[in-house]
Amino acid sequence: MTAMSEQLINLQEILNLSNKSCKEENGQLHRAVIELQRLSEKLQSDLVDTEKKALVENQMNLLKDAKIDELQLVINQKNADLNMHDDAINDMKMRLENAILENHELQSTIVSLNATIMQLQCNLDCREFQKNDTGCEDRNCKKWQKLQAEYRQQYELVKNMERELHRMKDKHREKVKHLRQVNEDLKDRLATSELDNQHLHKQVKELKQTGRKDCSKEHELAQGKQIVIELRQTLIELNDTLAECDFQCALGDECHYTAPRGVDKCDCYTGCRDEISLFKKLAENLKDKLVEMRKKLSDAELRNKSLSEELKNKDVRLNDLQKRAEMHVSELKRQVAELEARNKILNDELKSKDVRVGEVQKRAAKKEKEHCQCIQELTEKLKDSQEEERRLSEFIDNLKREVQKKIDDKKAVANFCECNEISETQEEISTLKVEIKSMISNQLALNSENDKLLKQVTSLQNTIVSLEEKNRQLKQKLDKLHAETKNLKEKNKSLTREKETCAQTIRNLELELNDAKNNRDDLCTESRCVVNNVKAWLEEQRKINDRVKKKTQCYCETIAKLKQENESLNTGRNYCTPCNKTKNERGCRPCSPPVDWFMGSQGSSNSPPESPPDSCACSIEEWYSPNFRDEETDDQCEEFINSLEAVTQEIRENNKKWNCKAMSKICGGRNKK
Repeated sequence: MTAMSEQLINLQEILNLSNKSCKEENGQLHRAVIELQRLSEKLQSDLVDTEKKALVENQMNLLKDAKIDELQLVINQKNADLNMHDDAINDMKMRLENAILENHELQSTIVSLNATIMQLQCNLDCREFQKNDTGCEDRNCKKWQKLQAEYRQQYELVKNMERELHRMKDKHREKVKHLRQVNEDLKDRLATSELDNQHLHKQVKELKQTGRKDCSKEHELAQGKQIVIELRQTLIELNDTLAECDFQCALGDECHYTAPRGVDKCDCYTGCRDEISLFKKLAENLKDKLVEMRKKLSDAELRNKSLSEELKNKDVRLNDLQKRAEMHVSELKRQVAELEARNKILNDELKSKDVRVGEVQKRAAKKEKEHCQCIQELTEKLKDSQEEERRLSEFIDNLKREVQKKIDDKKAVANFCECNEISETQEEISTLKVEIKSMISNQLALNSENDKLLKQVTSLQNTIVSLEEKNRQLKQKLDKLHAETKNLKEKNKSLTREKETCAQTIRNLELELNDAKNNRDDLCTESRCVVNNVKAWLEEQRKINDRVKKKTQCYCETIAKLKQENESLNTGRNYCTPCNKTKNERGCRPCSPPVDWFMGSQGSSNSPPESPPDSCACSIEEWYSPNFRDEETDDQCEEFINSLEAVTQEIRENNKKWNCKAMSKICGGRNKK
């Protein structure tokens, strides 16, 4: 008995030491759990920050989409303005063609008038040559030569002007053809750009939808992470409760062996066996539930992997779409630059056309002056012709008077032959009559021609007035076009400023995106460090569990030896009754060793085959991945947690009952002594 008591004392000391070591290990585990909780809180805060950044990025993407829409509206406005410019240019072209045709008609009329004027001048010169003396004929010949030279010069000038007009028409037609081709090319490019814009709009809408789905998935992943953290805490609590159960079982064994001899041990053994069977059943149920939970966790991890791959693919697609959008924006900028260059070219052409129109107007003014001068010359010539008519009539009267005087003088002469004189005078009178008739007919022809010329002059004056009104209208339209060009230039300047601001905002957004990517890389590195720390802690826990297993095996061996010695001592007693022997045989059955996986729930390489699979040996990085989510296991996890809480309460109540029974039996034995 002394040896038994010494062994029991040694066992108590060993158990006390093991309890102290277990308490120290439990304290270390508690500290490690607190550190893990802190790390999890940090990770949660980092995840919240990343979610906020993702929301900010989504908002920035929405702003970018709005700016892209604004740019497209601006481009459409520019296209409308260009169409207005094209219409105005076409109107100007038609007006210029009409003005050129009118100028050509005026030139033809001027040529015809010049021809008629030259003919009249020639006729007048001929008549003057006939009337005047030889000296007058020489002077008239010189004048006629001068007039012919002037006429030739004017005719050459008119031909040169016609050639220049034909050249201008040809150039204008070529330019019109070129501008039409350019407009067709621009329309084709605008159609292609509109198609590209529609395609980009569709892609942007798809990206918005994917972004919204990603936000909802991230929210669901955050909820899943919280559920996983709660499950981990419940697993840690279960490990603690199982360790307490092992500790209470060991205390029960101590109390059993320290009980006095007179105490009835059969009840203790039966209670212990019942409780051990209950614990085994609970352990098996817990094993099954843990196996199910780990299967669900593996399924969730597979889903998490698939979701992470999908997110990676979406990130790649987003990057591709961003690149395409940047390329499209650069193409739009290039097209806008080309349009601005063409607008400048068109403005230069308009300026050159304005200069040419000014030159044409100057030439028209010169021609109007020439017309006025010609009209003045014609009026002067008409006056001269009228004066000549008067002079001729006076000359005829004078001739008649002279003839009568000569007749009277000759009658007065004695030796005058009346017959000869009469015949001579009759001949002279007949010649004078013929000349007078011819002069009258010529005068009538000149009068009719003068009337025609006056009618032509009036028609020319009317045409000149109409042309002046048309020129005024063209000037007003040109002023309006100049004002429109000024407004368009101002609009172009404002659009260039808006482009610069948009480009600056795009650059800022690119910088912010780069910063967000760098922050994401930093978070990934921090999460990897945390995962490595968790792995190291798990390895330490495995080592500690292996040590505890070895100690429990040693304790079980010593307990089995002590039970065998107790059985041998009980069988060696002669005062034992048969019923006591049976009771002792029942009570002295070897205690089943404790379950090996209670303290090894973290998963070790030395765990028995009946133990559940490792809960933390899976890819731990996926636990902290931002895409982990399992929506199907929420209700089952809640049921499992409730069942675990109920089981732990039952175990605690049974342990309390068992402790009360043991203490009552110990107190009863002491009182009997």
